[in-house]
Amino acid sequence: MRIKFWGVRGSTPAPQPENMRYGGNTSCVEVRHRDQLYILDCGTGFRVLGQALRREFNGSPVSAHVFVSHFHWDHIQGLPFFGPLYDNRENHFQFHCSNRTRSLKQVCEEQMASPYFPVGLHHMQARQDFYNLNEGRLELGNVCLRTKWLNHPQGCMGFRLETEDGVIVYATDNEPGDSVFDRNVRELAAGADVLIYDAQYLPDEYWAQRKGWGHSHWREAVNVAMESGVKELVLFHHDPDHDDVCIDRAVSEARNYYARVRAAAEGMQIEVPDSTHSKK
Repeated sequence: MRIKFWGVRGSTPAPQPENMRYGGNTSCVEVRHRDQLYILDCGTGFRVLGQALRREFNGSPVSAHVFVSHFHWDHIQGLPFFGPLYDNRENHFQFHCSNRTRSLKQVCEEQMASPYFPVGLHHMQARQDFYNLNEGRLELGNVCLRTKWLNHPQGCMGFRLETEDGVIVYATDNEPGDSVFDRNVRELAAGADVLIYDAQYLPDEYWAQRKGWGHSHWREAVNVAMESGVKELVLFHHDPDHDDVCIDRAVSEARNYYARVRAAAEGMQIEVPDSTHSKK
């Protein structure tokens, strides 16, 4: 099983030069298991993933399961710019998201409606299926998907992908401090090979200015990893105002408590179960 990061920022794209080592695109993570493609969130990194899939498949049909954690801009900004949705009627994308506030299809239609976008959802040629997710368990081929709600304004869903080769957990946009959601994230993360977790703020920054904004920090990420028996922690959803040096410093400090931690960077790959990686 392979993980590849296409977008790692939170809130808004941040492509300034001092951010380029970790990257400036918003949330999008690709998971490959055997011949299946799974995509976690559709921030601006989704556009770049689409370009890569066009090159890889070179006109052959593309299919994927796409899991959308919630509808804040940084998790859906890339949807109208994902090339494979326009290319081929044989392309097939199965979108999975909670309909608690509204359906993802409705969100896409509204996002692409006048005066916000020049073309509508009907211009996309690929087959699109939309499925409502609730907390629980769903079998998708060789992957078992487990879902739980996280602590975030308007809600956010965490995803646990279980396979015979290992377990990956994607828990972005989660604020600590609520007993129910704290328990949820630890249940999701229990024994995972890789935990991709919200570390948007620095601890001091969170306590001084950002409580109630729906995000976590590296110290809480370490707490979750240690208490849940996680094998590797990946800090994710970097603040747009945190440059590469700031993120380096956060990783260094986090490693004083937990050795197996790194920060997500665009192009970074992780192989499960051995968790070796390379930058592309």
